Amino acid sequence: MTPYDLPLPNVDPLPPAHPARRAAVIVTPGTITYLLSIPWLVMQTLPPEKHRWLVTLCAEEPGNIRALGGFDVPVSAGLEALDDADTVLMPHWTDPGKVPSPALIGALQKAADDGKEVAGLCLGAYPLAYAGILDGHRAVTHWRFARDFRARFPRVELDPKALYIDDRNRITSGGIAAGNDCCLYLFRKHEGAAAANDVARNMLIPPVRDGGQAQYIDEPLARTTPSARLNLAMRYAEEHLREEITVESLARVASMSPRNFARSFRKFAGETPAAWLRILKLRKAEELLETTDLPIAVIAEDTGFQSPVTFRQAFQAAKTVSPQSYRNTFRTEETRSGIGK
Repeated sequence: MTPYDLPLPNVDPLPPAHPARRAAVIVTPGTITYLLSIPWLVMQTLPPEKHRWLVTLCAEEPGNIRALGGFDVPVSAGLEALDDADTVLMPHWTDPGKVPSPALIGALQKAADDGKEVAGLCLGAYPLAYAGILDGHRAVTHWRFARDFRARFPRVELDPKALYIDDRNRITSGGIAAGNDCCLYLFRKHEGAAAANDVARNMLIPPVRDGGQAQYIDEPLARTTPSARLNLAMRYAEEHLREEITVESLARVASMSPRNFARSFRKFAGETPAAWLRILKLRKAEELLETTDLPIAVIAEDTGFQSPVTFRQAFQAAKTVSPQSYRNTFRTEETRSGIGK
């Protein structure tokens, strides 16, 4: 047992006398307190004393700031706290369509120009993008907002499958819980793997999570269209998934030429027939991995893949984890969740 295996104190610990680094966390109205707490837990509360950072909450207008759920967050520092910080974190942003104030944009731009690490957790990537400091950089945000983000900020190289990305001191993370991964990464980057592993143990989370955000993405899949012929072909594909299905075979079911079928399918379903069929197969595979004990080879056959190898390759490419890793993460049985143990 180490000193940081002991129960957490029921009062706020004193700030470290000699912080390893300084982090400024920007609080905005409507912020999610879970995301707000992650930097404090990872960087100031749980690490061994010599690795603790000084985490300062700051805001454009200090005072009691109302967070999501009605919580009041007392903030005493203004945006001038960014001047003394090594790392600046934007833990959330409530409205993707809201442009930050000139004061906040200017503070973020100055921090980036000064060479500081600037991080946006979850939708916190939006203020960074509005400030222009992600232009020409790789970035990620919550996968549900990927299409909106890409449309608003075409100069940002968005990778919605990643858990977090560090591109030349511009750090962004995926959906909510990816903030844990991102802050642990920042802590590990500066304090080393041993200290980060201790923090992860206390938080009961893996030091480095397998795969990326892609394994959680629920890709849209059209089930019906305004065309009765296309709907007939879709139902046929779902009912004959084990068989070899081609655009030509689906076109025959729809009584259409392959060219006309492909053109109409893309127009009404939003995907090419091949892309739609790939999503359909993977969606069915996810269901079987989550709810059955069927061997991987059987699932590959049931979902129409040519072989278990082909299935594993397709699944890994789409979800960034193997089918077995996905099953281990998403199994729902009580025996897998540890309930009653």
